[in-house]
Amino acid sequence: MSDGPYRSLNMRPGWKKAGKYAEKPAFEIDQISEAIADATCADWQQEDPAEFVQSVRVVIEGNDLFADQKSIQLENLRLTASGHVFASIFLDCATREVQVGGQKEGLDLRAMMAALAIWIARHGRQIEEHYCRETDERRATDVRGRIEQAIKQIPKEKLANRLLNPIPLSSKGSKHAGLDDGVQL
Repeated sequence: MSDGPYRSLNMRPGWKKAGKYAEKPAFEIDQISEAIADATCADWQQEDPAEFVQSVRVVIEGNDLFADQKSIQLENLRLTASGHVFASIFLDCATREVQVGGQKEGLDLRAMMAALAIWIARHGRQIEEHYCRETDERRATDVRGRIEQAIKQIPKEKLANRLLNPIPLSSKGSKHAGLDDGVQL
């Protein structure tokens, strides 16, 4: 007997965990939301987009004198994002935000929130499709419903800020060089 369809789910470990949590009623919706947010962060970090995000911000925050050129400049960043699906989605959303116009402040945040909605919905559908193939319809419907509830509870603005402004890992403590350099008494 199988441990569950989430084991054979052809996705990254974070999304398998989200599928497992969605399948089992013992896990609360908050736990599913947290698993989805963690999986999304892991996907973004795997693409290592810090320089890419900075390049997008430079274009967005650039001189408004050449505002019509911003879409072209963003499109020129396409090669930088190639091979990175999440970054490409973010670039598409940033380009759309620039074309729509509006205030420049928070444009990167709005673009990331739109990219998050696309990314999370895409993976939620992928989990649901897997459950449709591997289990019965009732179980797949339950998984879909729980994932949809979890997605609604994710604080998207907070998650977008977390992705755009990652907290750097703290550096290791300084090395002690002398005998007197130790724990303070």
